[in-house]
Amino acid sequence: MVDSSATWHSDAWETAAQALSTKKDFIEAGPLREFKRYLVKQYESIDKAFETIDGCDELGGGVAGASEDKKITPLEFTKVLEKLQYKGDATVIYKLLDTNQDEGVTEGEFKARLAKKQC
Repeated sequence: MVDSSATWHSDAWETAAQALSTKKDFIEAGPLREFKRYLVKQYESIDKAFETIDGCDELGGGVAGASEDKKITPLEFTKVLEKLQYKGDATVIYKLLDTNQDEGVTEGEFKARLAKKQC
């Protein structure tokens, strides 16, 4: 005989997990959508935005720690956004972009996270 309470608990856990996933998606969507709007307004494309943040080429090349290695470090990201006078929380945006939390946002991560967000 099957224990119906065990089945119910399994279903309840699955429902709770889906609700948390949906809530997490909702919480992440706002800051990323706002950041994408900012980038689209400032640059021709997400590609150009990544190049600028990674290499700091439009800012006179003057941000310490910036390099064109196709990977953005937390320091590079916050320094460039500070210089660009971005009003949002750069640290939060960085953490949302760095999907694998390895302290480096690759071009692939950057594009994938922002491509999904509607402006």
